[in-house]
Amino acid sequence: VKNVNNELQATITPKDEAGFNATFTNEQLGKLKITKAVTGGNNSIGTYQAIVTTKVLEQAEGEEEPKEVTKYVDKDGKLNDSKVYVDVPANGEVIIEKLKFGEYSVTEYRNSAEITGYQLTIDGEETKKIDKDQLLIQVDLTNTYVKDTKAQLKAKKDFNGKIEDGKFDFKVTEYTDSTYATVKEVIDEQSNKGTTVLFKEMEYQGEGKHYYIIEEVKGKDGTIIYDEHTQKVEVDVKNVNNELQATITPKDE
Repeated sequence: VKNVNNELQATITPKDEAGFNATFTNEQLGKLKITKAVTGGNNSIGTYQAIVTTKVLEQAEGEEEPKEVTKYVDKDGKLNDSKVYVDVPANGEVIIEKLKFGEYSVTEYRNSAEITGYQLTIDGEETKKIDKDQLLIQVDLTNTYVKDTKAQLKAKKDFNGKIEDGKFDFKVTEYTDSTYATVKEVIDEQSNKGTTVLFKEMEYQGEGKHYYIIEEVKGKDGTIIYDEHTQKVEVDVKNVNNELQATITPKDE
């Protein structure tokens, strides 16, 4: 502003209209690393499937307020409405990039990890947050496989007459504990084959002790005095190097 011949004159610089442009050029993005460790099993699975989810706000058409919805994250970091899986190699890792700030939950698709004859435990499933202070988050999934085991109880029948197959009947009853006070269930009933009574195999899928009584079922032949003796049997199942092993006591028939 200047005085020109007793008149103030204003000069604007620049003469053009002032323009303001705002450009968002540096959005910070994070990464998610998923590792997979496998213990036990028969190495039949080379790739496991993880499920990664996050929650975002979305405003549906006709809604006044946005609502929190769950999205599924794929291997490229893209969000999906329907469930997708992220492949993770056994004893390996995968990194998902270009993830916006927020919480991400990682679980495993259990059905694809099951192995027949093994019990599966999955550890490490959790939720972690990506923010400006934590641009890389890591979730470590561990699968532990424990091989099932079986045990078969036997009995021996002594008879001072001619022993015929199917002449004598026996049963195995399971009890709830070592007091043998409460019946859990009748496991099996079998007849003799010669002097041997062989019961069906019992499968065990976890550690623990099991208590049984073997006894002869009294027959209807009045010329025979049936044995009323009962035999207590304990099966102790333990995990040895990720394989269940069953020890039967007493070991004799």
